[in-house]
Amino acid sequence: MITDEQGREWLFQKLYDDGWRYIIGSDSTFIYLTKIKPLIIDGFYKCNGEEYTCIGRAHGILPDLEIGAVMDIADELGIIDWSKVEVDTPVFVRDSINEVWKCRYFAEYKDGKVYTWRDGKTSWSNVISDRPVVWGYAELAFKE
Repeated sequence: MITDEQGREWLFQKLYDDGWRYIIGSDSTFIYLTKIKPLIIDGFYKCNGEEYTCIGRAHGILPDLEIGAVMDIADELGIIDWSKVEVDTPVFVRDSINEVWKCRYFAEYKDGKVYTWRDGKTSWSNVISDRPVVWGYAELAFKE
């Protein structure tokens, strides 16, 4: 038996895996799912050509959002879009699950991997000859 919270997490993960990124509140009978950030005008969702779907609101399973409220599915799952992280953002990194986290500054995201500047340096203090270091595990140091 799974808890409601585990069920919601499973559902959000399935939606995310299928490419859906946002849930938008509508009236009391349905909500929208979109694959790109939705356009909200005067508190209402306006379809601007992006792919979307409308599904029945399942009280107790999906969130009860106000009309025009937007939920980021990745945020709900704690997924970080590393391609959007700014250079020099503080991060925690390590190479194995058993290591202690190290404090570093984000350098780049390439080929599905997170890179930081060496030895806690930033882009400003890094020596040009020092290439960024790749890590096995990474987390943002400060989450919004």
